[in-house]
Amino acid sequence: WETYDIDGHDLDAVNDAISSAKASKNGKPKFIKCNTIIGKGMEETEGTNAAHGEAGVPYVDNAKANIGLPVDEKWYVSEGTRDFFKGVQEANSAKKAEWDATY
Repeated sequence: WETYDIDGHDLDAVNDAISSAKASKNGKPKFIKCNTIIGKGMEETEGTNAAHGEAGVPYVDNAKANIGLPVDEKWYVSEGTRDFFKGVQEANSAKKAEWDATY
């Protein structure tokens, strides 16, 4: 195995590990271990299972502010993410229509 052990909160490290794994042609399977902290940014429940479920709900707005996300948007999706996926639904619908036509 070719393994990578990285900080899963560091998006540059994640990207670098993926790029390195793709570029490596040694024939070994690749494994990327992303170390993360459950509830990171939600000080009241960070590092505990309380970060998931109702126990963390009262702290969500503060957590969003801590990591720079807009507090007033319940489900924030960045423009970069929207741009990345733009046209995917249309392309997949066209492929499905082609497949459906074969039956």
